[in-house]
Amino acid sequence: MVRMSTEKASAESGDDVFLNKAQGEFDFSTIDFNIISKRELVKTVKQNGIDYIEPEYYTLEEAKGLLLCYVKFTYTSPLGVQTATSEHNKSSYNKPEYAALSPYLGATIYSVGANSAFIYSNSGSGVSLGVLKKKVDDGTYYVENTYKNMPAISVTYKDK
Repeated sequence: MVRMSTEKASAESGDDVFLNKAQGEFDFSTIDFNIISKRELVKTVKQNGIDYIEPEYYTLEEAKGLLLCYVKFTYTSPLGVQTATSEHNKSSYNKPEYAALSPYLGATIYSVGANSAFIYSNSGSGVSLGVLKKKVDDGTYYVENTYKNMPAISVTYKDK
């Protein structure tokens, strides 16, 4: 689950509207941090004389400090592809917050793995979470989920 708050749109150019900022936090509560392994494998010889190649696991404290992902908003406008990310401020269990400046309304939102060992995506651009939209009837913002079985992304709007 991702929570997000958006700040007032700062510019409108035809149909292209972007917000000052989108910020929020990732919910890592469903990840079992006890089974995150390091890239290296360790060879051990058991009492029965058989060699085992096993992963080396991070300690719980180490795993919760790993930078796991960041958020990316991608929008295609007449000017080209517009991207807003939190790539330089990646999120972890210990610091789940993110912020991206100037995401466009209508942007597709991605969760991008900070390291391919933790979050796999065959698209290269991350896991699509949904599209940032504005409700016509009351002017609030919401995310239309990419997948129906995904938890809803809550969006609040701040008029700053």
